[in-house]
Order: sequence, then C-alpha cells, then structure tokens
Amino acid sequence: MVKLKNCYSLELQNCRNIRSLESSPLVIARNSLNIFFGSNGTGKTTLCKALEHAVLDDVEGATDLEPFAFREANNFALKPEAKVFPKPKNLCFFNDEWIQDHCFVSSSIHENAFELYVRNKEIRKQEKKRDAYIVALRHALDSDEMMKTEKILSSLQSNLGKTNKDGAFTAAAPIIKAYKNGSPLEPLPQFLHPVVKGLVDADKALWLKWRTEPHGSTPTDICPYCGTRDPERIKDCFEYDTSRSNDAIKQWEKVASAYHEHREILSRPCAHLLREIIISNKAPDALQLEQLASMEIKVKETLEAINMIREALQKPQNIEAAELISELEPCAITLSSCNLFLKTKKGSTTIPEKALKGVINAINKIVAAQADLNKDSKKLIAQVASSIEGHVEEINRFLTQCGYNYEIKIECNIQSSEAQIFLVPIGASKSVTNPKEALSYGEQNALSLILFMHEAIKAPDGLIVLDDPISSFDYDKRYGVLYALFSSHRTVFSENLNRKTVVVATHDPLVVRDLLTIKIPGRRNRSTKGLFLSINKKGQLCSKELRNDSMAPYTQLLRKEIERCKDRPRIFGYVRVRQYCELLRKNSLERRTRYAWTFALLSSIIHGKDRDATMKDLGWADEHKRDVEMCENLVKDLTGWKIDFWDEVKFYADCMGHLIGLYDEPDLSSHDKLLLVRLMLKRDASLADSTNIIKRFADEECHIGGSYLYQLDEQEFDQVPFYVVDWCDAVVAKAKTTIGANHQD
Repeated sequence: MVKLKNCYSLELQNCRNIRSLESSPLVIARNSLNIFFGSNGTGKTTLCKALEHAVLDDVEGATDLEPFAFREANNFALKPEAKVFPKPKNLCFFNDEWIQDHCFVSSSIHENAFELYVRNKEIRKQEKKRDAYIVALRHALDSDEMMKTEKILSSLQSNLGKTNKDGAFTAAAPIIKAYKNGSPLEPLPQFLHPVVKGLVDADKALWLKWRTEPHGSTPTDICPYCGTRDPERIKDCFEYDTSRSNDAIKQWEKVASAYHEHREILSRPCAHLLREIIISNKAPDALQLEQLASMEIKVKETLEAINMIREALQKPQNIEAAELISELEPCAITLSSCNLFLKTKKGSTTIPEKALKGVINAINKIVAAQADLNKDSKKLIAQVASSIEGHVEEINRFLTQCGYNYEIKIECNIQSSEAQIFLVPIGASKSVTNPKEALSYGEQNALSLILFMHEAIKAPDGLIVLDDPISSFDYDKRYGVLYALFSSHRTVFSENLNRKTVVVATHDPLVVRDLLTIKIPGRRNRSTKGLFLSINKKGQLCSKELRNDSMAPYTQLLRKEIERCKDRPRIFGYVRVRQYCELLRKNSLERRTRYAWTFALLSSIIHGKDRDATMKDLGWADEHKRDVEMCENLVKDLTGWKIDFWDEVKFYADCMGHLIGLYDEPDLSSHDKLLLVRLMLKRDASLADSTNIIKRFADEECHIGGSYLYQLDEQEFDQVPFYVVDWCDAVVAKAKTTIGANHQD
C-alpha cells in the first residue's frame, strides 16, 4: 500500500457497486475533518463499511461488501477487498444502526422518564442467540407432543370437573354429581355379583351405563343383562336398572374414563387415586376428594401456564424482552412442578413429559441468554455513563440551546457496573409513556450524536466515521449540532471532535456547506479536507477535492456560469440568464421589471416558439418594443452580446440540427448535454418516449426548481449520473434518425 505522511490510505475493490478507485488510494487526513460528499447510490456507505471491515477485520462486514456478481457467480476474482494503512488503533462508527442501538424506553423507575437502552455488536449476537431460543420455544409449543398433551389435560379437566376459589370441586363437577348419593353401582343385588366380579376398573362404569340404556321392551323369556330365564330374577334386574340415576351413571363413566384413557401415562399416585375411587363400592372420602381436587388444580395450572406462554410470545421481543422473561419464568416453574404424568414408560419418555420438558428447557435457555444480555447491557450502559459523566450539564445546555425540551439525568455506580441514564421531559404536563411518540427521529438522532461524540473522544488515536449523521433536522438544529460537534470555539462542550480524525459521509450539500464554514483547524493546515464522490460507468469511484469556496450561493454560481457562456454558443447563455432572472423577478406573475420580461421572452427561445406563438403566448397585438429592448439590454449587460430578439426567436424555433451539432462537440460537460436534450425535447417530445422520470433531470437544467440555496459548480463537479448521460445519448441518436428521415422525405 501507498504510505502517506499524516494520512490514512484506503484501497478497495469489488465492494458492492464500487469496482475500484479511479485514483488509488483514497486519502484520509489525520487529525482533520474529512468530508465524503456525493448523491445517494454513489457508494458513501460502502466506503464507510469498507473502512470498518479493514480496521476491524470484520468477517460479517466482508459479507455485506460482496457485490451481486460475486454472490451470483461465486467468482473469486470479484471477492471484496479493503485495506487501510496504517491501521487505526480504534474505530468509532456512527450510522443508523448506532442510533437504533442507543434508544430510550419507558422507565419503570421514574414517571415521565425514558431509560437508555444500549446495544453493540456482541449484544446483537446474544440477542440473535436468545431469539433463536424463542423460536425453539414456539416450535416446542406447536409440536405434536404438546398438542396431544393439551388434549390430555383438557380431557382430564372435563372428566373430573373444575374447582372453585376455595380449591374444592364445584357442585357441577362430574366427581361430585357421580357420587352425590353414594356409589352409582351400590347397592348391587347378590345375583349380579358374579357378573360384576369379572369386570375390572372402569369396565364397571361402562357396564352400568350400558345396562341403563334402552334395549327395547321388557323381555319375558331371558334377561339381556344376566342371561337368566327366571321371571323373578328378570324382574329384579329391571328394577335395579330403574333405581339407578342416569345422570350419576353418566358422570361416573366420565370419572372412570379419566383413568381408563390415561392410566398408561398418569403418574403412579394419580393413577392409583383414580383407580381406588372407581373400584370402591363407596363414595370417595374427604381425603380422596381433596387429593383429586389438588390433581385438578394442577391440570388447570398447567393448561393456564401453556396458554400464558403463548400469549407472552405475542409481545415484542427485543427491548421488551425483560417483560417476556418475567412472564415466562413463573410458567416454567409451574410446568416443572407438574406431577401428573409418568416421566418414562418401558424405558421411553412419555409424550407429556417430552412436551413439557421441551418447553421448560427452551424457557430456561431464554432466561439464561437474557441474564447474559442484562449483564452485558449493564456493563455497556456503565461505559456510556462513564464517558458522559461530568458532561451532563454541558449536554443539557446543548439540548436547551438547540430547542430540545429534554434533559439528561444519570444514576450510576461505576464500581459496581450499575448505571442508569434517563431522559426527562422538561415541564411535562401529563404522563409521557411512549418515547417513540414523544421523541422525533431528529431528536433521537441529536441525542445519539452527542452520546457518540463523548464515546469517540475517549478512544485514543482512533478513526471516527459518521455515515450520514445529520438527518431530520431543521436548519437551525442542523447547524447547532454540527457546531457543537466540530467547532474549535468550544462554547458548548469542553471537548468535541475538533482535531480528531473524522470522516463524515453525506449527500446533503447544506451539511457540506456548514462543515466547510465552521472553523475546524487541522494540525498542519487550516482547512477541512473534502471530497466530491461520483461513480462512473466502469464502477470506478471518482473523487474531486472540495475547497472552502467550492460551495456558493446559486446566484453566484449563475453569474459565474453566465461569464463562462460569453464565448460559447448563445443558447447556453440564454438558459443561464433566464435562470438568473427567474431568481430576481418579484414573482411568477410580475411583468414590470426587466428581469420578469427577460425571463418571459427568453422562455420563448428556450421552448422553441416562433414569432406568432410568442405573440400569442404573451397576449401581444404588437411587438412591445420597449419590453423587448429591456430584455436585449439585460442580455447585453450580462453577456456583452448585442442581439435582435426576434432574429433569435426565428433561429431557435427550428434549430434541431444546430442542437445536435452542439451535442457532438468535444469536451461537453454532462450538464451541457442535459441542457441540450431538454431543448430538443421541447421541440420534439416524442424523442423521450415515456421516460418522464429521467426527463426531470433535463428539466432541472433549465429551471431552478429543486435547487438548494448552496450548490457545487456544475462545470467543475460532474453531478449527473452516468445512466442519465446514457439516456441523453439515446435521445440524441433518435433525433439524428428523425432528422435524417425528414431530410429524405
């Protein structure tokens, strides 16, 4: 790499849309402010990411730099490379991600205060790990085992009944209704004992339920239940049936089913309890009912815990993860205490045990991951608090001077790594609970910049990179923030980024203008180093030096351009004079001053209108010699040209060949090409087909609409994207074809 004194040298290739540097390396002056200025899509963010990758040897950063061609073809020759020499000891990188990583959430400690939440790369990795466990928890909840377990729990709850607040079964519970009048089976006639003796467990309830169901008319020869032919015995059988309570039998069968269907997976105490109740010839005693009620409560708690976990997962997961954990932990404890099921059966894990264990393990991993996150977050916040400790008064003064109605408060104990930073609204009349509604993006941006500045100041011998740092600010706040960050006149902060090695990447010319005019001395020179960046058709990043006077008010640039046009074809001068008059006339309807008349009359030349169209457009019955003379005299004053307006109208009404000839002249700037294409389209709109969006670029060449107060010299700095120039070439090629066809006709 090229070694330059008091500079960092950046070399790169195949980084996203940047294939290479037109002039290598890209130089960053040390102990100075370096401005990278260019339109969106130029590659400023790519440059910043390349610096980050080169300094930190960031593998993930290299992936972000991969061009599309490399990803599609996996061509090793297109692998991104970025090197910086010498390598800075530290890198502080500010971008939109940094803003998102330093945000305020509603405080649970102080009313109307927002507590700072801070993340970094390591914490984001831990968040991904925690979120992966959350995904695993979702899968565990949606597993077949869990679906079957919930079905079992619901079946138990339905067959046993529900308990009330006192922990006892309700009167409508099947276990209560089944044994309301004792055992549904008793008293059992002696002659039925041999029949029942052969039945086991729940079969008795099923047998009794079958007996009480209708089986046709009363038989006279044989009993369908016991098989006797004795008429007296048959009569006794039917009398036994009619003496049974159908509802009690139905409820008894439910209780029996709770055991019969799930005895293979119920824990031994639960299965034994149910079996003892079912086979007994008496109603369950108080102890058995109490034990069964405890079993039902555990069923209910387990089902509720599972539902609560599902509901908790519907809530936001990142910043609000602490709330998620507070809801998940009690649920995990409830599931862990579930003693309803066998853990294994014949050496295999039972379905409910596998389902519950999967959910519990996933929650435990989430809790552990969140604990690590909380620990590192506290440490990170302590570092932030340490960096701004002693500057709180300065920060609050800055917020006040920039019109932000908030102040910073710090509660911290650095020794114990405990720190809390609060943002408090000043004079809030009502409770403010949502920081995203209370803080605009510009306010979040300003606070983040100030926090970043104090962090960067603490990093010795480092490179500080700010990728598009100023956004969503009004003019006053923009200048105030930049002044506080960079000015050598430290009226706001005792320390700022002055004399630090800083790279600011921006697409905003007003930011550039402010930075160029704020007094920011370097160690060896007294000027800020600025570069205007553009990307050419070959994917090369081109750079051109920005001086303190590179940005100028638009009127000054127009006068400068009018001077240039004195020795050029007049059409270029007419466009610039017209723009100048557009700025100086009183308003768009004014027709008294020479600026207004010159704008109106030169518009006819630019739009290609002939004499009749011009007269009609202006509503003239005669030539208005006085107004025409005002226009001719102003053109002479500005350009030195002595013109006859009506001769110029005649010439430029039919001048397509002349415009094409000008377009083919060598050393024509991109802005000149756009201007000429604009004039061609006014004479033949069909040349542009339906490309109305790009046509707007050409329109800007003849109007001041959309221009900033300050601009770069368009002849010195090529600001037209190469694809727009390609479009211009296509329009002119079509114009040549059209003229050739018309000539043949």
